[in-house]
Amino acid sequence: MKKSYAIILGLPLVLSAQWQSVCPQEIPRPDIEFKVGYFFFTSSPMSKVYDQGGIDLQLCGIYPLCSNLGLYAAIEYMEKKGHTLGAHEKTSIWEIPLSLGLQPIVGLNEENTIRYYFTIGPKYFFAQVHYHSSSLPRRLSSNHIGGFANTGFMFDVCDDLSLDIFGEYSYVKLHFHSHKKATKGHTVQAGGLTFGFGLAYLF
Repeated sequence: MKKSYAIILGLPLVLSAQWQSVCPQEIPRPDIEFKVGYFFFTSSPMSKVYDQGGIDLQLCGIYPLCSNLGLYAAIEYMEKKGHTLGAHEKTSIWEIPLSLGLQPIVGLNEENTIRYYFTIGPKYFFAQVHYHSSSLPRRLSSNHIGGFANTGFMFDVCDDLSLDIFGEYSYVKLHFHSHKKATKGHTVQAGGLTFGFGLAYLF
């Protein structure tokens, strides 16, 4: 029994030593980042209804787990306008996705002022569609979990500020439904790409 207790008590020390061997360098500072991007759908029929791009605003945070790995979290606001198929009536969609992922980071120069990163993880979407039509429900809503992956380059502007050039792909299946009775819902694939830039502040 005493031997079992010794193993259990010693396990955190062993794991800590293993973690330090994976990440032996000094852990960088956390940062918070504001991103602006241009978003467009890549999956049909969303790409046909909303055939033009829209704005994607992101507020992100990265908490370093070690020198080359961070925990990534973000909240976004995305909005697009379009026209319904056939009737060509005005419609708009907005989404508020929440992202959580792991972000490996690689320094590209000796001073570590230029870095490459790649992030992957789940993404939860809150979405709402508005129709400007008398024959369609005025508002349809949906929420569901999907996934995302992004990649980019960070360039240090000064000690506390970095410029981020990034691209991101996200995917989710959304089932839109109305609160009105006897109204059918519909499911769509909402895969999309965002390209943009951001400014990150290091604490």
